[in-house]
Amino acid sequence: MATSQAGRLESGKNERPPLPRRNRVRRRLKRTAAVVSGLLAVLVAAALVLAYAYHPAGVDNPRSAYLSTVDSRFVDTELARFHYVQAGEGPPVVLVHGGGEWAYSYRDTIAALARSHRVYAVDLPGHGYTELHRNDFGFTIDSMAGSLATFLDALGLTRVSLVGHSWGGGWALRFAETRPDRVERLALIDSNGVEYPDVFDWRVLEYPVVGEVVMNLMGKDSA
Repeated sequence: MATSQAGRLESGKNERPPLPRRNRVRRRLKRTAAVVSGLLAVLVAAALVLAYAYHPAGVDNPRSAYLSTVDSRFVDTELARFHYVQAGEGPPVVLVHGGGEWAYSYRDTIAALARSHRVYAVDLPGHGYTELHRNDFGFTIDSMAGSLATFLDALGLTRVSLVGHSWGGGWALRFAETRPDRVERLALIDSNGVEYPDVFDWRVLEYPVVGEVVMNLMGKDSA
């Protein structure tokens, strides 16, 4: 009996008393916080790579057979290497695509207008085959309207007619508002307005990193 009791006492010396419940909860929270912090660090690193290190392939590796059927051109500027489709002869008209689109969205319009105009369907920064040279470009309505001015300057176009669709209508409208001397006519197709904020889905693109990631990942039409 004495031996059995001594054995139990000896065994008890090696057993660690259970941690209080509060300490166990704290340990779990610390482990969870470490895991979450690690995941956030990976996500932030991936976002930075996609925003500033990843550059979508340009026309050197075209994804669209459409480009082989039209007069696809580039003009290089300090801001970006602008891609555009040119057709026709006559008074200049510039076609501005909507958000997430590119010159291909105007494929039928280009052919119709080219009968009486020189048409320029441009891919603005973050769209189509245009490649940005600057990582600090903000996808705001003013910066996009400014990029349109940069494109026109590069081609020596002092005064043009503008056509803008959807979000591109807002960019064209903003350009006309700030530079009316350079706009002959303005046509808006299902456009947003300058004085009304975009829906949240689009406004998030104005934030650093987020806008760059989304625009870099936007694919081109596969046609």
